[in-house]
Amino acid sequence: MYYSLSTIRFYPLFLFLYMGIPAAMAQSSQQAEDLAHAQKWMDEAYIYFQQNPDTAIYYLLKALPLFEKHSEWESYSSCMNGLVACYMGKEDYLLAENYGQETLLFIRKHLGKKVEVYADALNNMGTLYRLQGNLNLALENYEEALSITENQDSLAPLAISRLYYNMGIIYRRRGEPDRAIKFHEKALANGSQELPSNDPRLIQILFAMARVYTDQKAWNEALHTNLRCLQLLESGNPEKTFREKINVHHQLAQIYLDQQKTDSAAFYIDQADRIHARFGHYREQVGENIRGEIDRIKHNYPRALVHYRKALQMRLEEWGSLGTNPDIANSFKTIGSLFEETGKYDSAIVNYYQALQFLCKPYKGKLPAAADILHPFDVIPVLESIARTSMAGNPKSYAKTAIQACLLADTTIARLRHTYQEDNAKLQLGQKFRNTYETGIKLFFQQFQETHNTAFLEKAFLFSEKSRSMALTDALQSTGAKLSVGIPDSISRKEQQILINRTFYQEKLFQETLKGDQADTVKIKKWKEALFNAEEAYHRFIRYLESAFPAYFQLKYDPSSLSIAEVQKQFPDKNTTLLEYFWGEKNIYIFLLTTQGISGHSLSKTDDMTQAVDGLRYFLHKPDYSPEVLQKFVRNSNILYKGLISPILGNRDSGKLLIIPDGPLSYIPFEILLSKAIQSDSLLKSSDFRSMPYLIRKFEIGYGLSARLFFHELPPSTKPRKLLGAFSPIYPDSLLLTYSRENAIDITATQKGTLFLDHDATKSTFKTQAGHFRILHLAMHGFSNEKEPLLAHLLFSGEPDSSTQLYAFELYNMLIPADLVVLAACETGDGKLIPGEGIMSLARAFRYAGSAAMVSSLWKADGRSTSDILQSFYHDLFEGHSKTAALRQARLRFLDQCTPDLVHPYYWANHILIGNPAPLNTEIPGWVYIGILALISTVLIFIFFLRKKMKNPMIRA
Repeated sequence: MYYSLSTIRFYPLFLFLYMGIPAAMAQSSQQAEDLAHAQKWMDEAYIYFQQNPDTAIYYLLKALPLFEKHSEWESYSSCMNGLVACYMGKEDYLLAENYGQETLLFIRKHLGKKVEVYADALNNMGTLYRLQGNLNLALENYEEALSITENQDSLAPLAISRLYYNMGIIYRRRGEPDRAIKFHEKALANGSQELPSNDPRLIQILFAMARVYTDQKAWNEALHTNLRCLQLLESGNPEKTFREKINVHHQLAQIYLDQQKTDSAAFYIDQADRIHARFGHYREQVGENIRGEIDRIKHNYPRALVHYRKALQMRLEEWGSLGTNPDIANSFKTIGSLFEETGKYDSAIVNYYQALQFLCKPYKGKLPAAADILHPFDVIPVLESIARTSMAGNPKSYAKTAIQACLLADTTIARLRHTYQEDNAKLQLGQKFRNTYETGIKLFFQQFQETHNTAFLEKAFLFSEKSRSMALTDALQSTGAKLSVGIPDSISRKEQQILINRTFYQEKLFQETLKGDQADTVKIKKWKEALFNAEEAYHRFIRYLESAFPAYFQLKYDPSSLSIAEVQKQFPDKNTTLLEYFWGEKNIYIFLLTTQGISGHSLSKTDDMTQAVDGLRYFLHKPDYSPEVLQKFVRNSNILYKGLISPILGNRDSGKLLIIPDGPLSYIPFEILLSKAIQSDSLLKSSDFRSMPYLIRKFEIGYGLSARLFFHELPPSTKPRKLLGAFSPIYPDSLLLTYSRENAIDITATQKGTLFLDHDATKSTFKTQAGHFRILHLAMHGFSNEKEPLLAHLLFSGEPDSSTQLYAFELYNMLIPADLVVLAACETGDGKLIPGEGIMSLARAFRYAGSAAMVSSLWKADGRSTSDILQSFYHDLFEGHSKTAALRQARLRFLDQCTPDLVHPYYWANHILIGNPAPLNTEIPGWVYIGILALISTVLIFIFFLRKKMKNPMIRA
């Protein structure tokens, strides 16, 4: 056949239309059919996922080749993710990890790392690592998944909710309850966008929050949240929600059990058993464990042990294949503590060792290496139990093991602390494991008394040091590291802006919540969201600093520990004595450190001692001159002096005392303690407070938060600073301060300082100017807040509101590297006492901001006496005396010269010095000399060339 060119040209097209379209349609039809089957099988797998993982795996394996056949890589990846989840449900963690790693590699190759299915794979791996005990790696996977999910074109609230929930679980397990609650709240907020309130996924989040509240012993919040879960579950299908109901009933039982309310706890366990009987068995080991606790409280130890062992057996059968599991470890620890309580120490130690096996990688020997520990938050109390039981059972045989356990617990606490970013988490960590340090101190004291080896006493002292001011120490070390490394100004400005944002939202949230029942819940939700984002931005910034500036990371987490020699080197002279107290549960430990060496003393904490502290604190807050009050004061003072001073101070009767108080001792100025008993009845009857043998008559006294922080200062500023800045606000008549205004004027005039007076003394001015002075004098109202320490504040000019109140939390976000801050205000050293961290006062907030020393008040100051004392203090300070000597002389001068109505310690013992006691360095800084030299050189060069020009006629012409 003959075809023209045009015919030949169009023949392939004709052939395709004739044959290709039907074939393509057939292929398309087959593809659609295959994909429909594959999708149906994936849907079936989802239905069976929880109840029957094997059936779900069967359907996923049927769907997988069809997705692969048609290159449906996203669905193929989802199918792989489903297999990972199913194998985790079966507790086949090895196969789950293999599939998980294969899935990640596959998605990176075919789809990239920015797709949502990759985030799903990371979430799976995060959960797998969490189950295996690798919490840090789990968190890294969750964080990467969250970053991908939040950057998708279309937001996926449910996926985001799931990730926040998982991260909240991690933070709870790491011992960061506040952070856990914040993440669960975010999970709830995102999930509520697409789910009804009774959806099991939302109830699961609420239940997780209730567990955190229970951990914190916030009983009301825990009870309310659990009851809300029950209410929501009632509207669901009983057959599908019975597991959740059992969980809630167990949790309610635990809440009442923790409060020793055994009848209520038993009621909720019985309720859980009824649900078991009707719908099926679920987590019976929890109920068995709680029944054991109930019997233990009732001292029915044999029956308690039966329940504990049944719970342990169930947990071993369910989770034993994991290798590590905190619940199994907790069962062993609980059984161990029961044996310890009944005096069976050898059996107790065996169970404690078993508990360790389920919290660490496999290890040889009795104790793991620090690197083998997978669950540090759970390991620490087990190590403490081993040390404590070893001491109680057979100290000579187990002494070495007890010491090793204490040292390992200390290392683990330090490693855990450095994973925390939030101060509150560190505060809670310090409170949680304070007993661990007390156990170590007791152990080392015992070893010292038996061997007379001062090395053990030094270890006890270092344990006392490590137990206190964790958050403050870390904050100052971090700030110092930034200044030492020299972070570029552009990055510092970025950090400052983040901190400003965080402070702003903190303030907004605080102000709204203070309204109580009148608070706007919409605004609270808004400010919480904004504050959460600001805090997360700061966490990301710190992680960036740590990775971008290795020197900063190294200095911030400097592993070198404090030594006795380092402390002794910083003493100003041989007449300096450091007294450090540890106020334990049953004992008080006292350490005395001089340039010559260290000594120690321990005594039982009696009711008389505690009552004496309370009595003195009450006595100091009200100037009562009655003979009865004086007699109580003398008695209480003698109790404290005989117990806390004379046994350790020995023959010393003069010099410098640097005191690191602890517990309620932080509220007492030691200057008022009487160094000898009062024998004269006439003196008691006359209420002559002036003639008392106060400790201040013998010693100059300063206070510190820890020996490490006593002399710690930030690296010297490279920028010039003025000597003194004083702030004296103007107040309404109802808040008028007497004498303070004149005092501020006189002080600044004498030293040619900068005065911010009346309407110039504003909060905003302080924020911009505070860092520019070596001495800050604050003549203003200060208000402590024992319930909410972060709301303690200074009041600047204007009506009292957020624009005039400088809160403690704002100071925490500032840098104020002053040599001395004089808080001539009320209650600036008072506040909530947190064991191990001290008084959460405004003075501490200034220390946190970088100030080296503070003069602060322990109770409401009297304006007249404060003015006289501070005027005299500044005179001696600028004469070159140390800060402690200047304050001592000022108070003694006042006490000896004041009118009789002002001799009560209420008037003169209020202000104390906290921090570096050294004299104020009033020498001209080196940069000033350099500047002067440069100026002189310039002038001389100018004169030289000018004369040369005048002498040379050619130049003149």
